[in-house]
Amino acid sequence: MHHLTLTSALSIFPGDIVSLVGAGGKTSTALGLLDELAWAVFTTTTKIMEPIPRSGECLILAQTPDAAREALADPPCPKPFLAHRRLQEADPALAARAGGLNE
Repeated sequence: MHHLTLTSALSIFPGDIVSLVGAGGKTSTALGLLDELAWAVFTTTTKIMEPIPRSGECLILAQTPDAAREALADPPCPKPFLAHRRLQEADPALAARAGGLNE
């Protein structure tokens, strides 16, 4: 029996840029794709709860597009979460565990 993956179901190939839009399921789908991909950058145009990085993941905070490009030119991990800033309402204990670069 062939196991269908998200990347094969969506015909995602190395070098592709994937955008998820719609009402519901975007974050779960994006995190599922991260599990399948060897290298990927995750970012969002909306507010989400700060992820707890798993193996191969890290948080990069970049205030400007230039800072983001610089950080991603030589990323510290294969699957960075790219964010402009931490939300004020973020859980301080979670933020301490997640670490972060370029703060």
